[in-house]
Amino acid sequence: MNRLEVEEYVEHFHRRVLQDALNQATRTYWLRRAEQFEDAKPRLDDYHGNATRAELSRQWNLAHETAEACRRRAEAALFQDQDTELIAEIMAEVMVA
Repeated sequence: MNRLEVEEYVEHFHRRVLQDALNQATRTYWLRRAEQFEDAKPRLDDYHGNATRAELSRQWNLAHETAEACRRRAEAALFQDQDTELIAEIMAEVMVA
């Protein structure tokens, strides 16, 4: 990589880090993560292979507790749902910077 390519890469990386940080500061992000962990819980109609009942129970509890933590994080998020215009404005600034 030449110097220009490195600078462009670093600039792109910097923007992506800021975008991710802004996304993770939103209530919606954490509610979506909670939903993903709920979806990851083992279900009775799933194929469980050789997993024991105890292993499935641990997996279910871990996913459930993580989903609950995500919901608590959503309540403490820097940006709530009514802040969508502000978030879009900040994102636009990040993309231009």
